[in-house]
Amino acid sequence: MVRNIRRLLRKYTENHPYLHSLLWWYRDLRIDNSPLRNANDPVLVFRHDLSGVSTLVQSNTPEHGAPLPDCIAIQPARYHFRGGNYDCITPGVYRFIAPQHCNQQHVVLDKKDPVLSALLLSFLSIRGNHDDRRIIKDLEKIAVNRFLVLTCGQNCLLCQMILQTNGINSRIVYSHTYEASNSYNNGHVLLEVYSPQKQKYVLVDLDKKCSFYQNKNPLSLFEYSQAIYKKEFVNIKFHSPVSMLDLSSFMEKTTLFHYGFIEYKNYSSENALRQYLSRICEIPLIVNSGNIFACAWDEKVKAQLRKKNSAWQILDPGKFQQKFYF
Repeated sequence: MVRNIRRLLRKYTENHPYLHSLLWWYRDLRIDNSPLRNANDPVLVFRHDLSGVSTLVQSNTPEHGAPLPDCIAIQPARYHFRGGNYDCITPGVYRFIAPQHCNQQHVVLDKKDPVLSALLLSFLSIRGNHDDRRIIKDLEKIAVNRFLVLTCGQNCLLCQMILQTNGINSRIVYSHTYEASNSYNNGHVLLEVYSPQKQKYVLVDLDKKCSFYQNKNPLSLFEYSQAIYKKEFVNIKFHSPVSMLDLSSFMEKTTLFHYGFIEYKNYSSENALRQYLSRICEIPLIVNSGNIFACAWDEKVKAQLRKKNSAWQILDPGKFQQKFYF
């Protein structure tokens, strides 16, 4: 109820500049007068990488760091924050916190390791749909100050833009189930980054914060989906130490159905996540020149895919692989 009143008030004042300015002035005044502003808590700085979250201590050298920029991706360097200098050299997500005053997070990418860079960008968000309707440029700005709350599609669009801006080649890919459809978990959107070392596209799931391997070799979407079809074991490496999931406000906008119970089940264990992925990643799909190409593993699957979407261009595995992976 309170949230709806605030939303209506915000919408009304947007069309009345004077009232809008007055509302924000009152909000800032209330914040500035809070006794918590004088708490004088120490600054907290953390680095988040594939090994987990660690505390970053101030640099002992006298050289003054550069001010933190406004953009989300920063160059490896020494930076100054609230009276301290911090070396942000190692690739990772760096979070700077002045309690009751401000939060900032930035990511140092590794252009020599595109897979690592994509996984680091996945740590900027948690799964949900609170921010799905925002434009990508706004999401990049908001990410500097808080976690984004996104579903897989918007997450991939944002991260691909950041990677492209920083000279890292990637592409958005899609997947779908060939089993009976429902209203909530039929497909997925993922990112493939091109690895010069492996000379191939490597699959990264930004939404689930994971990557896929067989015999220590990173897989593409085609290879992962093929392994699901053949019922082969795939080593899925989950890179988040905590469940990065919005269980309180993840709901369908058109029906107001709350997804919390379903999401809690899907994320309740690694095995549950594996089963979830094995359903929504059965069929690889790639968009090319305005057409959607789907890979059918056999004639039975091909017939099922034709029933699901007659607009899909259905290819057999050899032709699909030749078209998109050679």
